[in-house]
Amino acid sequence: MEAFRIRKINQMPRTPRPLCEDGSKNMIGTQVRKARADRRLTLEAVCGRVADLTNGRWIPISQDIYKIESKRRSVTDIEAAALAAALECSIGWLMFGDKAES
Repeated sequence: MEAFRIRKINQMPRTPRPLCEDGSKNMIGTQVRKARADRRLTLEAVCGRVADLTNGRWIPISQDIYKIESKRRSVTDIEAAALAAALECSIGWLMFGDKAES
């Protein structure tokens, strides 16, 4: 007996999320790590700052920040804005590094 796939008529096929040119899931990981190190913040400290700045709307755990830094986790625009505020830098700098300053 043949197996059939049932698909809703109006349902679009799911496409994978886009990856960066190097295959990573975000562009800001390296800059997040650099900013955190420059400010001598622990992963837990960044989590606390983000939770405070978002009034508890995003309460990351240290593993979230670690995965972002290692480019193994996607980042939404809202998360990028919260990280920039927590790390006291601009979103442009997180995205493009020193090139954002020119």
